[in-house]
Amino acid sequence: MKASFLNGQIITDGYLYEAVPYDVSANALSVCFDGQGGISKYLSVCDEKNYSPRSMFSIYKDGERIGAYTKKQTKMIGRSQVITLFSGDCCIEIKQFVTKQDEAVFVEMLFSTEKPADFTVVCGVGYSWEIPAFACDTPYSLVEENMRHEITFGGCTQKRVRFVFAYNKEQSYCENLLSAFSEKADEIRKEIDEINFPNSVQTEEEKALYLSTLFCCLENYKEYKGLKGFTAGCNYLAPLRTYYRDSYWTVLPMYSYDISLVKNQIITL
Repeated sequence: MKASFLNGQIITDGYLYEAVPYDVSANALSVCFDGQGGISKYLSVCDEKNYSPRSMFSIYKDGERIGAYTKKQTKMIGRSQVITLFSGDCCIEIKQFVTKQDEAVFVEMLFSTEKPADFTVVCGVGYSWEIPAFACDTPYSLVEENMRHEITFGGCTQKRVRFVFAYNKEQSYCENLLSAFSEKADEIRKEIDEINFPNSVQTEEEKALYLSTLFCCLENYKEYKGLKGFTAGCNYLAPLRTYYRDSYWTVLPMYSYDISLVKNQIITL
């Protein structure tokens, strides 16, 4: 898939069957969105455990599954990935994100069709150690034998669905985050909007490269059990660890963004 760039976003166009892996991270959580609505890992820093090496995600319209050759556009920026599916008269937008401090994945889906339709969204945990805590603003059912949640609604041309899931958490944890969903979405937008591009960054590709570099640094910064510093990457979180060799390069974008994080790294080392 060929990539394009706009307003700091990395954009790809392709088909639903094509994976578009995108690593995002919170202070105590690392997740890889797969560009298909699911995740390919859910790694808890606190538990040092990968709860879900791979999940499954599918959508049914009027009983028929949205096919693998459905056209899609995928946008990535900061801690979020947005997938837009184009299937006949139907347009479905799937936005996934994590916030800096919360240990959960947030998902918002926007459905739009020319004629009223019935939908079922299947969120399966796939290869997982356990079923995650789950909260949704639309009626759903838990199919325990298949380890999946099914969200069903119908008779509409426009619909918004929001849900939150988290491993090793109580149901109430996800319910509280769901009630604050709009505030959490604003939080990740604000994090991006507050970033100022240096004068040397001019083209759309340069803007996307700059933001990707900056967030690669920010998302690897962790504060946990006395460690305040930059991890060596998404594969160095269980157990959490940092090294001089890696952080020497990682901290470079922070000199003009937040010098206090650089100080914390030096003290940790």
